[in-house]
Amino acid sequence: MRTALCTLIVVAALATGCTGPTMPAFGETDDLVIIIDAPPGSELRAELSDVFEAVDTWLVREPAFDVSFATPGRLGDYTSWRNILFCGVWDEGEVGEVVRSRVPGVPLTDEASFTTATDIWAGRQVVAALMAGSEEELVAYLQAEGANIRSELMFDVRERLVTALCQDSRSSGRGGALEERFGWTICVPEDYELDTGAERDGFIRFDRRQPDRYLFVSWRSGAARDVTRDYATTERDRLCSLYHNGDTVQDRRPVLADTVQLAGMPALRLRGWWGNRELKGGGPFVSYCLHVPEEDRVYFLDASLFAPGQDKTPLMRHLDGVLMTFRP
Repeated sequence: MRTALCTLIVVAALATGCTGPTMPAFGETDDLVIIIDAPPGSELRAELSDVFEAVDTWLVREPAFDVSFATPGRLGDYTSWRNILFCGVWDEGEVGEVVRSRVPGVPLTDEASFTTATDIWAGRQVVAALMAGSEEELVAYLQAEGANIRSELMFDVRERLVTALCQDSRSSGRGGALEERFGWTICVPEDYELDTGAERDGFIRFDRRQPDRYLFVSWRSGAARDVTRDYATTERDRLCSLYHNGDTVQDRRPVLADTVQLAGMPALRLRGWWGNRELKGGGPFVSYCLHVPEEDRVYFLDASLFAPGQDKTPLMRHLDGVLMTFRP
């Protein structure tokens, strides 16, 4: 009787995708369950751990994903998880059968491939498939393309988060109120408090406690030539000195700078750590600086975290997702 009940639960979970998920996925943005036929101790499992548990340079000692492994027979226990990765060989084991029937867009070829889909069993979910004709090909593919595969999955997880944040913002009406008042919008969850005390200076802040999370948006007249690493670092220190407890960028830890797309425009991104000698605290931050030609404005956006003793990857991934919803 118990076996029959378990089978019924699994079948019901697999069937939910036919009518569309009604419940949001469970877990943090860095949770990743890998559904795999290969047994513990196999070379394939070891390679998957190396790829997806690689330490993020920005967050110093934390892995990109918190990985768990499960067999296809336990899939029913994990269909509500936020991030799921199927990894297997097409004509061996059960993973290939599940991927063929449940994950759309996966090329049915023996060549190694990596594909992602969303919301198969739960809302706000990313489901990926890493498939090949043999385990040897999968291992070789991970060794050659592991960093790109990890980056692609991280990007898709963030994009799914951004979509969910904007859906929530539209439902609450908060995004429209910001656009009407300031001429731009950002999808900040309702449980963040809005501080407009420095609105006349082109600066507003959103705060949330336990752990402490801060987001701010600043804007002023400017040109594309202003968007440089030196300007962004100096501007962050200036704004924090005036409005945010005097936090400063810490040079003793890596400060990463690159150019990304934000609101369809190039933006300078800074990732590093802030410190505050007076308050004796510190933590990670991410900033974006961009010029909007139509407005002759330079925007500076920042998110920072103070969470001693806690995992910072899921919290910063969520904060970064909020900043990525910004639209001038």
